[in-house]
Amino acid sequence: MERRAFLAAALGGAMTLAGCTPSEKPSATLRPTATPESIRPREIYTSSELQMLGRELAIWRYDSGQRVSDTFPIVGQAGAILRGEVNPKMHLPFLSTPIQYQEVPIESGGAFNFVMMRDPSDGRRTKVKLPTGEIQELPWITHTTNQYFGLSSEVRNSSIRPVVITKEVAQLTNMPTYTNLFLSLAQGEGLAILDFTNPQNIPTTDLEMKSNLASNLSVIEHTRTKSSFYKALIDAGEGIRTGNILFANWNVEYANKRQAAPQYNWTNESMNQIGYLQKMGYIRQPKPGSLFEWTKGRAPEIGDSDFRKIMGEYYRTPFKTKLSA
Repeated sequence: MERRAFLAAALGGAMTLAGCTPSEKPSATLRPTATPESIRPREIYTSSELQMLGRELAIWRYDSGQRVSDTFPIVGQAGAILRGEVNPKMHLPFLSTPIQYQEVPIESGGAFNFVMMRDPSDGRRTKVKLPTGEIQELPWITHTTNQYFGLSSEVRNSSIRPVVITKEVAQLTNMPTYTNLFLSLAQGEGLAILDFTNPQNIPTTDLEMKSNLASNLSVIEHTRTKSSFYKALIDAGEGIRTGNILFANWNVEYANKRQAAPQYNWTNESMNQIGYLQKMGYIRQPKPGSLFEWTKGRAPEIGDSDFRKIMGEYYRTPFKTKLSA
């Protein structure tokens, strides 16, 4: 496939492999017997601490006995990642494993962290024209270091921890969708893909292409403005779609027991976000003391009109990248 045609297909969403040739016809030569799956060493995707948190999400229930994941499927998806049942590379191909657990500062509450790295021997490069008209050749991100999900000590030792860890893991779970949205916005602002070089013909999937491109563009955003719309989109997005409603229901259960919920330095901001969502009709309580639910029966889809409106009105975030800065 021509380089530019491959890039167009990659950004269009088809699963294409770069540098691949059709497989040869089977040979009559005897080959060694493959190692049975049962005795192959199993790749470990997450640390034991994260696996324990994942098991906690699997049994997390409301006071009524209702399993939280039955109401909010993202809880089940996050738990599967934490338990190591899902390869994280399905969501972020260059993320190294195992993902670790790490305690984070109290003011953070929770975090999803990784440091992007590149192998100089990997010759893949993407040449782009930025919305400013500049031409840049972007390096290929091959792996990460210091990859972890973290909670502060006060969150780790509180009943709030399943709420916070779910929101953090949801960022990884939904990263491909956020990546597509970010790249679509960037292209609408004038980003152009000029060339993709792959001298070693390394098989490269669409998801690898998109993840590499968006992450490199995020670095450019941060270098120029000290912030990144790509990162803000993912973090605030899962605050909107996941964290706020789980936090709201956590508070409801404390109120129903006539107990004061533990307070954190981010409690007031989260309550303000919940108040906004309720006032604008995005979430509702069918009756006093009941759990919150999405008025439309589901969270706003990433990038839909409700999602954009919340990002713009509450978070006061212009729905555009910072690549033109």
